[in-house]
Amino acid sequence: MTEALLDILVRQMLATIELDVDPIEESEATGLDVHGSIALHGEPRRRLHAGLTFATAERLATLVTGLTPELLHEDPTLFQDLANEIVNIMAGNLWPSLEGATGIGLPVSGRPPHDARARTWRRYTLDGTVGIVVSLDVLDDAHA
Repeated sequence: MTEALLDILVRQMLATIELDVDPIEESEATGLDVHGSIALHGEPRRRLHAGLTFATAERLATLVTGLTPELLHEDPTLFQDLANEIVNIMAGNLWPSLEGATGIGLPVSGRPPHDARARTWRRYTLDGTVGIVVSLDVLDDAHA
């Protein structure tokens, strides 16, 4: 069920950019350069995370902003802003459908800690190129 929710979220998020998005089966979420995560408040405590390869972040930022890669590289924080905005939009769409969720926090930059009690993650291709991983963590209460 959670994998299906992640698939829907990613497809909704990227449909406006008109990219073909497909989940793929891989054993590890490696090779990610830009990360953003956001807390989903309520019980149980959860966190939504998106990680992107640098090439995917550059491509998405170019499509979303209309800026050339050269201009984007003048302000590399734009790539991190993109990852944070992706998790913010997806979390805003996700939390109402999760039992016990009461809202969302603010996006946090960087790779999240490995404190999940349970994790569902999916890797996606964008127009045939591997580039984004989305995960939904259930957190231990001990890390509150």
